[in-house]
Amino acid sequence: MGIRRSTILLLILIICALAYGQDIVIIGQVIDNDSTPLRQADVWFPGTKIGTTTNDEGFFLLRSHSPQRYLNISVVGFKQKHLKLDYGHDQMIHIMMEEEVSLLEEITVSPDNEKVIGIINHIYRNRHINETQTRDTTESELQINLTDLPNSLTQKRLFRNIEKGIIDRNDSTFSLPAYHMATNDGKLTEKALPVFTLQQWHQIAESYSPKVNLYDPYITILNSNFASPITKSPKLYYNYYLVDSTESPKRYIIRFKPKSTNGLYLQGTITADSLTGKIEEASIETSPYTNINILNSFRWTDNDSIGSQALSLGINPMKIDNFNLMGLLLFANRKYGTLHKDNNIQLQSTDEKIDSIANTPFVRFVKTTFDLLLTQYIHAGPIDIGPIFNMLHFNQHDGITPAISLRSNAMMLDRFTIGGYFGYAHKAEEMLYGGNMQYMTPDRRGIIGLFYDHKSYKYGFDETFVFDENNINDADNLCNALFQKKHRATNEIRSIATVRFTFNDKVGKTNITFKSELYGQRIRHVGIDNLGLRYDIRLGWEQKYLNTYFNRHWLKGKYPVVHIFGEAGYYDDNGTRSHYGKTGIYIAQKVPVGFGHLSWTAQASALIGAAPFSMFIYPRSARGTLYMNSDFTLMNQMEFAADMMTAATLRYQTHGYLFGYMPWVKKLGIREDIYFNICYGSLSDKQVKLYNRLNAGQSPVGINGFAKMPYIECGFGLSNILSYFRIQFMFRATYRNNPGAQLFGVKWSAEI
Repeated sequence: MGIRRSTILLLILIICALAYGQDIVIIGQVIDNDSTPLRQADVWFPGTKIGTTTNDEGFFLLRSHSPQRYLNISVVGFKQKHLKLDYGHDQMIHIMMEEEVSLLEEITVSPDNEKVIGIINHIYRNRHINETQTRDTTESELQINLTDLPNSLTQKRLFRNIEKGIIDRNDSTFSLPAYHMATNDGKLTEKALPVFTLQQWHQIAESYSPKVNLYDPYITILNSNFASPITKSPKLYYNYYLVDSTESPKRYIIRFKPKSTNGLYLQGTITADSLTGKIEEASIETSPYTNINILNSFRWTDNDSIGSQALSLGINPMKIDNFNLMGLLLFANRKYGTLHKDNNIQLQSTDEKIDSIANTPFVRFVKTTFDLLLTQYIHAGPIDIGPIFNMLHFNQHDGITPAISLRSNAMMLDRFTIGGYFGYAHKAEEMLYGGNMQYMTPDRRGIIGLFYDHKSYKYGFDETFVFDENNINDADNLCNALFQKKHRATNEIRSIATVRFTFNDKVGKTNITFKSELYGQRIRHVGIDNLGLRYDIRLGWEQKYLNTYFNRHWLKGKYPVVHIFGEAGYYDDNGTRSHYGKTGIYIAQKVPVGFGHLSWTAQASALIGAAPFSMFIYPRSARGTLYMNSDFTLMNQMEFAADMMTAATLRYQTHGYLFGYMPWVKKLGIREDIYFNICYGSLSDKQVKLYNRLNAGQSPVGINGFAKMPYIECGFGLSNILSYFRIQFMFRATYRNNPGAQLFGVKWSAEI
């Protein structure tokens, strides 16, 4: 027994000695009472020379060879904190600092708030002569980082990563440097992860990195306006603190914070010349309460010699701090004037990181996910499977339709693809099938394709390629099928052969896409043969895009997108042959308005000549959960028909003016939406006579024309739920007595 006790005691002493001999590591984050990270805060073990300062995210790391009992934290403008530590153990802690009003008054040039407001007014009055001018960039560095997958169990992993020194210097959360560009002795050096091509990284960074000018009334980030701290009415949005001043020359350093936790505001510091009112240095970031879909944060700094910005984008469904399912961090440095810096060490470090993580499971997962979202294809060697959302169809006419869809990819041929599909419609008892071949020109601006389809099509969706320019889904895929109207059978089996030519070019700042289709089709049930030529001219201004395999994905822009489209041809309807034509224009834009944004569309279309009902102009009814903003929510498919029609849709989306004030609900990031949709058209007598003579008893539904009033629906909704979904509560204002009319409706849909 004595030997056993001695052995146990010896083991305990050995363990204690080993534990005592290890370094003690304390990792933490210093924040204020608004959960805003505090930079340059002093953190130290009292009675020792061991100390550090926090980084831009408020994080710090302290290491000690001996156990420590206490930790001190100090930062200007806040009460000093003295914390008791868990003696002898590594720790991760969050430290909230309290503002020290008396200390602020001591360092303030004047405790009178009007003094600060006067300085802001002085800066505003001189904005036109001091507005930031374009400067030559002598040295530049661009990084795009992929954020990792944090969860409640990753604190230990963060601890290990910081110990190993592998946390990127530009992001204190998990990040992987995905793209790095720098100049070294006049030579451009680039390094990238294989998630996108280098050109695609450029397009993403240029499209989504905001252009900041503090003298503007608003700073636009992701199509949303943030109130600038330099404004005509400074008391309206921000509280200002004159925290310091300098002599020779006289300069003021001003800190500003938003008055409200609800809305689109910034926070940070600005340094201005007392005589000219020119902003010489600035450091700003988005408020932690910012409610914008996908945006995690934005930081921007600028002075006479160097400027930088970091835009953090991610999927954060519940707006939980430090929790991103996936995301990007766009980071850029711009160095001006005569400031030069040797980048050899940084380049080597970045290149080594990129090489070391290029083939990790996480990077492969991100690459696959991004590619799937953009192209909707799964790669299996030289064969692509997809589009995946089109492999299971459903509508009331065909029932459930499983399908197999394949194509060759770039591993087989870089500028040529061949593909096909087949499926079976259970309710219609019909085999559906098709195939295509496409060739891309060497300059990759033109695509020629041959297509054949024997499948079910919806009436009134002939111009889908105009309105859904980024969408390669069929209208009847399983996602779109949810909430479709069940009391009208509006599909028809068609056999269509198509020759398509697409050409993309850029003239100045204008992107031009020309698409034309020569097609021949047979609409089987109504016995119509049709030969036609379609065209679409798309005009966009200063808009970036991503080129994927035989597809172009347009990124969001601030200017309207215009489509000018038309069609001409002839038809044979049970022995009656005639010519017809169509023409129209469609405009869409999403623009910041106030502290929200307005999405609007406008359309005008005309049918020339007499035509059967299948060629009428139909307003687009809501297709399902993935319908576009320009669709009419309560309108039944083919409820209205016209040969001349105009339509407009409006959606104004706030940033949580009501729900943003509720303590727990505001974590959901819910926005309020207002909707107003209007449509009006006419159906000429010759069309009605032709319809009554040829199509009576053949059309799947009764065709209604507009009366003397337009169709109007309006309502309100909630969006940004889980960052991707919205709910609409809609009310039909006119045509309430139409057969099968939906007077009220509650719909949910995915944000597109």
